[in-house]
Amino acid sequence: MKHGDFTALAKDYVNYRPAYSPAVLDAILGTVSLSLSLSLSLR
Repeated sequence: MKHGDFTALAKDYVNYRPAYSPAVLDAILGTVSLSLSLSLSLR
């Protein structure tokens, strides 16, 4: 593994990292949706 290259670790990261809770995902997606709606309405 080269210094700073974490490509070989990506598969393990995806398989073993904890997922976001449904409540956190809803909050993130709600914020993004609200931001997008506001930016589109200002046009």
